[in-house]
Amino acid sequence: MLDSYGRVVGIVTLASQSTPQAFAIPIIRVVTQLRGYAARSNPAS
Repeated sequence: MLDSYGRVVGIVTLASQSTPQAFAIPIIRVVTQLRGYAARSNPAS
């Protein structure tokens, strides 16, 4: 999902084909999760 300036503000996770409904995860939540994952993961040897 983009805002009116073209910045990413979310990622669509579920959209209905029969109704105009869609659900998204805010990008700040995604970034936080990715940073946490990167901090925990061990580099491959």
